[in-house]
Amino acid sequence: MKICATLRHEFVVQYLRTLHEADWLTVLMEYAAGGSLKDRLESHRSANSPFEPITVATWLAQLGSAVAYIHSEDVLHRDLSASNVFLTHTDTASAAIKIGDFGLSREGTKIGTGAFGTTMCGTPTYASPELINGEQCGPPSDVWAVGVLAYELLTLSHPFSSAS
Repeated sequence: MKICATLRHEFVVQYLRTLHEADWLTVLMEYAAGGSLKDRLESHRSANSPFEPITVATWLAQLGSAVAYIHSEDVLHRDLSASNVFLTHTDTASAAIKIGDFGLSREGTKIGTGAFGTTMCGTPTYASPELINGEQCGPPSDVWAVGVLAYELLTLSHPFSSAS
């Protein structure tokens, strides 16, 4: 919550506030009416209906802007995936993206001065080679995930498939 509460960017889901009641902790976040990018990808896959190239280009520019911002704030997301990217509208043509779910995010001691560790976390099919190999990860790991998302948006399929 601490990381999410500090981030303010048009393409990052906004933290609104936290409510504490007895044994309950409720986190209020900005509503993304269009649901997750994962849901949108699945509906396009089942209809065999590719996204318009201009839509993909727009969303990738928005993702790039959001990732650059969170990195400038010394934060690594560590779980960028279609499940954690949300859309502002149900109409694909007018929807903007919003990066959400910062539950696995980590603050550094300043990006560029070191790595963020070797812990394997996040969605495996979006994990960068350095995470898979147990090596130190950093901002390139988030950029890798954006590349996987780009491939999915353009082809409606995942770039890597395996039984394990």
